[in-house]
Formats: sequence, C-alpha cells, structure tokens
Amino acid sequence: MSERARQTLRDGESASTAIVDAVSEVTGTPATELPPLDESIDAGALDQLFDRPTVPQKRRGVVVFEMADCLVAVTSQNTITVTKVDGDGTLAETLSLAEEADTA
Repeated sequence: MSERARQTLRDGESASTAIVDAVSEVTGTPATELPPLDESIDAGALDQLFDRPTVPQKRRGVVVFEMADCLVAVTSQNTITVTKVDGDGTLAETLSLAEEADTA
C-alpha cells in the first residue's frame, strides 16, 4: 500500500477499470470491497471521455474527483493519479493534484 499511484492507460484498458485498480492499490482495499465508482462519477461517461482512440492529441484537460478517501485525477494524456487523503480532500489539494497531473 502506498500513498500515491500513477499509471498510464494501456491500449484496450478502460479508465474505470484502471481507476478502481489504482484506488485499490493506494488504499490496500480489494477492488471488490471498494464503493462502486458510479457513486463518485459516471463511469460510463468517464470511459467515453478517455477512450484512447477518441482523445485528440491536442486536447488538454483533467477530471478530478474523490473516491474512497482518495483524490483521483485523469488527464487527457491518459494518465491516472490517485492520492490518499486524510478525511475530505481540500480544494487546495484538489487543485494541486489537477495541476500536477496536467503537467505530468
């Protein structure tokens, strides 16, 4: 278990699956015991947004949300960063993570 995980989506891998796996790694909680991703964000919309073949290389952006006491950032470069937070993530932590993820 670590406080942070960063990975790049692999070909054919959905963002939702990669996020659940990364949150599981950071929290030390089996993926099957985590709250459903759809309780934090629309997993289907997230998968469509970050489907590798459909994301133009010139597009930039970050989606940041909280799941299982973690801040999750997904970038248009298909990088997922999950950071464990104590209690509720603050706005400053969220903005810092989004900025860091977007420049990675």
